[in-house]
Amino acid sequence: MKASILILVLFIMCCPGCATIISGNQQEISVTSSPPGATVTCANGNIINTPGTVTLSTKKVHMLIATYPNCEPQQVMLRKKLNNWLFCDILWDFGIITIPIDLISGAACELAPKNVHFSFTINPADQVKKPIGYKVDTSRKDAYGHYIKVPVYEDEK
Repeated sequence: MKASILILVLFIMCCPGCATIISGNQQEISVTSSPPGATVTCANGNIINTPGTVTLSTKKVHMLIATYPNCEPQQVMLRKKLNNWLFCDILWDFGIITIPIDLISGAACELAPKNVHFSFTINPADQVKKPIGYKVDTSRKDAYGHYIKVPVYEDEK
């Protein structure tokens, strides 16, 4: 009888908590931007282009910094919040062993928000227009007396 209780206690002590099993101590964060193609730098050194995902540790708070050409950089703080799976530990062993295991492993917390979106406003003056064709400007001539070709843009049709 004592041996079976000892085995049960050792078994419970060796088991990770529910949050560790289900969530782990890493979390994928989805990062998007409008327009797409922003460069996002994470505090851990990861650099991604949007849209994309980044895997971060749930043990600490993280800062995401997004940059886009001709726009001001933007940043979002990913904060830690309590992982709901931690409450399942109470059902297993009243949380005596499994909650400390989840706390030590970092699985007791999760990062919020799970989806990050950066919105950049591009100044129309900074955008490079691409011509859709060329037309002859009969009101202007070059030094040789030839008419000058000028570009035609989408909004000038």
